Amino acid sequence: MALQKRVSELPAVAQVAGTDLLIVSSNNATKRTSVQQIGAYFAANGVISASSAYTLPAATTSSLGGVIVGSGLSVSSGTVSANVTSVAGRTGAVTIAAADVSGLAASATTDTTNASNISGGTLGLARLPVVVEKSSAIGNSGTATTLSLTTGSVQTVTLNGNCTFTMPSATAGASITLILTQSAAFTATFTGVLWSGGTAPTITATANKRDILVFVSDGTNWYGTTSQNH
Repeated sequence: MALQKRVSELPAVAQVAGTDLLIVSSNNATKRTSVQQIGAYFAANGVISASSAYTLPAATTSSLGGVIVGSGLSVSSGTVSANVTSVAGRTGAVTIAAADVSGLAASATTDTTNASNISGGTLGLARLPVVVEKSSAIGNSGTATTLSLTTGSVQTVTLNGNCTFTMPSATAGASITLILTQSAAFTATFTGVLWSGGTAPTITATANKRDILVFVSDGTNWYGTTSQNH
């Protein structure tokens, strides 16, 4: 009768075959089974169906799966990449020039601004780190000056006469900030402006003092307010 050995004392096999027998413990009794029987058990219980290779299903927009990239693409460490092969009829190593881009965008190959002014359309959900409003200097007012929206939203003028300022056509969303410098003791009036409190301001009558007048429009009227004697 052969002596029983501990499992750790048994020789190891180089490869397991389906007909090989295994020792198992069942209900406090030592029994034998085969690799085939264990494989069938796992297959029936959905744990292991086979020891062969597994093929991934095709990937979709909502399911993970295997992907085979097409021509012109490459994969490195799970990242898909591609080279631009043609822009506006160019081939090879492509450099995008400002003339290749139209609409609300422009590009440059150096640290130069090539974008044109945006005269229309809507710039939706844009992140603008710095916005600088356009300003212009009117110079001396004389006795009559017409303000314009096209020259900038911030305008400066020196009051060198009793002047009537004519407002531009009311445009919804438009605004003008007028920095008015007094040269002596002249007056200024503004046409078509609804003032805060219903009363037009009296311009500061001290030489070299500045009044800041802000006008905003809802498309029907111009509304005015002031900060004076700066």
